[in-house]
Amino acid sequence: MLWFLRIYMAVGLRNALFQVLVGCCTPAAAGEGRPTAVCIAGSLQRADTAMSTEEGAPCGLPSLHGLPSFRALDRFVLEPLDADAFYFVSLDSGRLLPTSFNDYVSSSSRIQVVQVDNQTGHVSWLAKLRQGHVKNTSFLPYLLQGRNTRPFRNQAMNRQWAQCMQALRGIEERRGSMYRYVAFTRVDLMWFAGHPGLHLLDASKCEDRPTVWALDAHEHLGLSDRYFIMERAGAWIMERFVDILNSFDMLEGVNRFARERTSPSASAPLNYERFLLQTMQFAGICVRHMTSVASAGYFFCHFASIWHQAGTWEASTRAYLRVAHCGHVPKACCRRDTLDFGGDLWCSHGLWRRHGQCRRYQGKLGLPKYPGDWVVERKQKDNDRMCWGAFDFVRHCCQQPHVSIQLRPSKAQLHAWAEQRQMDGLDPGIQTENPNATWHCFHWPEHTNVTRVPWHSIATSQCYDLNMLL
Repeated sequence: MLWFLRIYMAVGLRNALFQVLVGCCTPAAAGEGRPTAVCIAGSLQRADTAMSTEEGAPCGLPSLHGLPSFRALDRFVLEPLDADAFYFVSLDSGRLLPTSFNDYVSSSSRIQVVQVDNQTGHVSWLAKLRQGHVKNTSFLPYLLQGRNTRPFRNQAMNRQWAQCMQALRGIEERRGSMYRYVAFTRVDLMWFAGHPGLHLLDASKCEDRPTVWALDAHEHLGLSDRYFIMERAGAWIMERFVDILNSFDMLEGVNRFARERTSPSASAPLNYERFLLQTMQFAGICVRHMTSVASAGYFFCHFASIWHQAGTWEASTRAYLRVAHCGHVPKACCRRDTLDFGGDLWCSHGLWRRHGQCRRYQGKLGLPKYPGDWVVERKQKDNDRMCWGAFDFVRHCCQQPHVSIQLRPSKAQLHAWAEQRQMDGLDPGIQTENPNATWHCFHWPEHTNVTRVPWHSIATSQCYDLNMLL
């Protein structure tokens, strides 16, 4: 398919730097077209760094050295999903599009639209929005938590995702058919291995409502915004999300929906990720997760290496991949009504309120005193890290399996692990019916071979059950 490039300079528009529109020279015939659309948003200059580290190849994979993030996205996401790409990205005033990105745009047949603006900071419209929220004292107690730049600082990206939805609808009208899936991602996210195929999405989706699949990392007691893919029937909510956050009434309606269905602490408007999860639930979207092989979380390099060593994606209900030391999480934390909305804050902070450094920072953290207690979580500092505990992993412990789509290591890899019988002196503390279970575990690098008190060890390892897989 032949493609051409048209460049428009937006002269006199204060909030637009320029636009680049890529379009097909002839409309696609009715019923034809790729099944997936991927909306890419964010700051383009953050994606102009090729994969590299001071030690050498990223994740120990030489084939990825020097690969820009948008090239990795093309190889590991667009190709497996047979997807069209829609770039709605930002670039600071005075900066030029990276040459590597221009070369990619001119050579790719997958790109449908590229639009570039300069919405990279707190521009006038965003500042006015924030001032309006601050003045409205009846607005959600979120503003008392010391994080008054969130969730509003992500509004530029949310607006770009909304523009993407508008553009792909135009593509659908021209070609006479709708996409089956729509993915939303940030342009600075690095992919290190291949995305699960569409057949696995089909196999793991909910039957009664549209489904979204998100990465199982950087959830922050909500839904990770770094990457998620949705059935087309549910993608409409991402066109409305920017308006929901812009409206006092609509955002209060979403949070009221959560408050009526879970505890005050589980419905607390903690951060942007939790607003996103609440909005998905409000829209009737079924939430699923997949193992992360992108630059999100602590284990993505391990899982990416499994994929590159002939590992395969699998939609399975067998819990052969587990997180460690979950026995320290009380059963009360695993209530379905709280997990659906990100979990009770007491379970992520309150468990540690009487231990270690958390006692010192109790006043700063504003910890809940009991499950369901309302809490105003003030801004944390870097030295509060020891208080986090299972901050991002309560769901991982309570849901088995914690991902609907997971990576199954190759037989050769499993046998190598079994022969290796890695003994690092750390008991993963995984409760299982098989007392002789053999585990192969990945650990957070900073926690390897370090003795830690139990409540600081929750989910610091992910382990494969070799007996179940061999």
